[in-house]
Amino acid sequence: MVSPLLVFPWEVATRIERGFRQVAIYLLRVVPFLEHDIKSIDRNLSPRVYVMNSLLSSFAFGIVVGIAVFLIFGINLFEKFIAGFGAFLYVSFSVFMINVIFPKLKIRDIANAINKELGFAIRDLLIQLKGGVSLYEAMISIAEGGYGELSKMFKRVIFLVNSGYTDSAALQKVALESKSDFLRKIIWQLANGVEKGGNLSSLLESISTYIDRYNERTIKSYLSTMNMVILIFFLIGITLPSLGIVFLVVLSSVGGIPLDIFTLMLMLFVSLFMQATILYYIRSLKPPILR
Repeated sequence: MVSPLLVFPWEVATRIERGFRQVAIYLLRVVPFLEHDIKSIDRNLSPRVYVMNSLLSSFAFGIVVGIAVFLIFGINLFEKFIAGFGAFLYVSFSVFMINVIFPKLKIRDIANAINKELGFAIRDLLIQLKGGVSLYEAMISIAEGGYGELSKMFKRVIFLVNSGYTDSAALQKVALESKSDFLRKIIWQLANGVEKGGNLSSLLESISTYIDRYNERTIKSYLSTMNMVILIFFLIGITLPSLGIVFLVVLSSVGGIPLDIFTLMLMLFVSLFMQATILYYIRSLKPPILR
C-alpha cells in the first residue's frame, strides 16, 4: 500500500478515473512531482488512478468527520452547518495532501534503508571478488543476502542480466531507477569500472572507504546537532511549562485572572504537541546508518 489513507479498492478507483480522467490529469498538473514519485515506488500503478483514489478517500474522510461535527457541535442549524462544512473542508484537504506527500516520504524511507545497508553490501562484494568469485555470482549473493531494499535492487540487476543485458548495462539501468542518490553514484562508478575492465577490487575498496568516511562525518554532524536540539527539547518539555504554571498562578492571585482546568489542559496539550514535533524532527535527522 502506497498510503494508509487510501480507503477505496484500486478497481473502484480505476473505474471512476475512467469517467473523470480530465480531473485526474488536472490534479497531476497541480502536483507534478506526484507522477514521478508513484512511478518510482510502483511502475505498475497509474498516477492518475492514485490521485483519483486520493481525492475520493479525502472526500470520504471529510464527509464522515463533517457529519460527526455537524451532529455534535453548534446550537442552531446554521452553526452546525458552518462547523460541519468547515471540518469537511479541513479534513478533506489534509487527507489529500497527506496522500500526495506520502509517496515522497516512502521514497525517502526506501533510500535510507538502502543507504543503511550499502556499506555492508559493498564490503561483501569486495570480499567475494578478492576470493575469486565472479561479479555476477557476487551480485547474486547480495541479492539473496538479506540486505532489504538493496537486495531487491540487485535482484533487479540479476533479472536484467538474465534477460540479455550486460553487467554494465544492467547496473546503469538500475542506477537510473534507484531511489537513493548515494547508491546511484556508486553504481555508476561500478558500472563504469565493469565497462572499462578495470580492477574492481581496488574500485570497491575505495568506494568502501568513501562510504565509511561519509558515515563518520554524518554521525559527527548528527551528534553536534543533537546537543542544541536536546537543549531545546528540555526547555520546551520541562522549563517552559513549569515557569508558565508559576506565572499563571501569580497572575491568578495578583491580577484576578482565573486559573481553570481548561487552561492547564491547553498548556499540557501545547507542550506535548511541541515535544512530539521535536521528537519527530530528531528522528528525521538520524543518519540511515543509525536507524
